[in-house]
Amino acid sequence: MDSGINKEVNEGIHIDSENKFNIDFYKNYRKTYCSRTCYIIGLDNRIKDKFNVFAWEIVLPKHIQH
Repeated sequence: MDSGINKEVNEGIHIDSENKFNIDFYKNYRKTYCSRTCYIIGLDNRIKDKFNVFAWEIVLPKHIQH
């Protein structure tokens, strides 16, 4: 993955799986990673937590400072 991605983009990172260049990427990683899995990334760019999207109401309050 390119670490030089513009951090101002808030739309997420999208991989064009129809592009021949990305087919191996899609086949190898799509089986491992799921669109229902969410990650909380800290300011140090490390994963702080991983959870199912349907558990957001339980998990997110633990990480949000009031």
